[in-house]
Amino acid sequence: MRAPEAPPIEPRHRRSAAPAPRRGFGGRWLPVGVVMAVAAVCAGVYVVDQLTVPPEIAQPDLLSLIPPTPDVPPVLAAPAAVDSAPSAEPEATGPATEEAGSGAGSGEAAAEGSGEPAATGTTRRRVTGNAPGGLPWRSGLVIGTQSEVDRWESFRGRPIDVVHGFSDRSSWEEIESASWILSAWGDSPHALVISQPFWPEGSGGSLSECASGAYDANWARYGTALSNAGRTDAYTRLAWEFNGDWFEWSATDVTAWKQCYRQVVQAVRSTAPDARFEWNMNAHGSQTSDGDAWKSYPGDDVVDVVGIDPYDHYPTSTTAAEFDEQCRDSEGLCSVIDFARAHGKGVGVTEWGVISSGIGDNPVYMEKMHETFLAGADVMEYETYFNESAFATTLDDGANPQSAEVYRSLWGG
Repeated sequence: MRAPEAPPIEPRHRRSAAPAPRRGFGGRWLPVGVVMAVAAVCAGVYVVDQLTVPPEIAQPDLLSLIPPTPDVPPVLAAPAAVDSAPSAEPEATGPATEEAGSGAGSGEAAAEGSGEPAATGTTRRRVTGNAPGGLPWRSGLVIGTQSEVDRWESFRGRPIDVVHGFSDRSSWEEIESASWILSAWGDSPHALVISQPFWPEGSGGSLSECASGAYDANWARYGTALSNAGRTDAYTRLAWEFNGDWFEWSATDVTAWKQCYRQVVQAVRSTAPDARFEWNMNAHGSQTSDGDAWKSYPGDDVVDVVGIDPYDHYPTSTTAAEFDEQCRDSEGLCSVIDFARAHGKGVGVTEWGVISSGIGDNPVYMEKMHETFLAGADVMEYETYFNESAFATTLDDGANPQSAEVYRSLWGG
């Protein structure tokens, strides 16, 4: 866990106003000549007809890809799903932006100048539109028991449609089977997100071993477990918050981290070809990943959902302007939404909330998170609130009454 947060977004696909056509020189009489004869009797005057220049034709600017903003009516339904086969090659990394008209996979020309990897032509997008719970995206909870879900649904007055659980990461057996999650939630109608490490904590695992394929057999068994449970539709949130320095799987070696991620995905898909994966960063700052989370993006062919954990801390958002500034940071929620649009991916916000490491109860943050989810509804795949008393993020127990009131009014039925 650990994370700051994010802001809204600016006008999507804004077209610059075309200049008004300028008037030509029409309407002016241009004298061509006056011939005077000083001879005996006469003088003649000749007039040349009016000349007109057609007005200049104004050309509109190309569409520009700018993150969405709350001042634009949000798209409340996701576009149709797009699926394509994964590519064999990893995606090139490095800074990138998508210019209008350039299309996905515009290559290194588009890769100069922003902090994000260039888009490739491969997508594995599976966004479904309005969720069963009635919001424009799937909304839910980081879970433990059914009673927690029941209490949360009662609190907010709307059913949830996604649950997010962390596997027991003490052994390969637990990781391979995701046993407690699949046994408790495998038959649930909810969408399912499973957080998994690269290897069991404390086992001596390493990025270099993982990148070499040393754990492929273990991950193939996890794919078998998903298939046997009938949950290949689950999203595996793999090696989350890799850009921080508090987990064993942190991206201390970017090249090895990306190859490890790819090895895991390919191994799982060897036994569960439709398995889905969330690539998840910690918001607003990287202690590893060479100081930039986007450097560890492993490729479009092995990512279905681009995820971020944007808690209200480091720094907090006490005003809408502060929230907006954070959101537009290169490792902010708005930048993730923009990246997902450019790459044909969904967005997952799988840990978020007011928190004791920030200012605690903060209705501004809650309002802006909802506003941002609405503005990004066309790519929002799911969000799961982290309701945990140990971090004072709870909304259903009176700990954060102002935030709870906003949440109930905006997320409630």
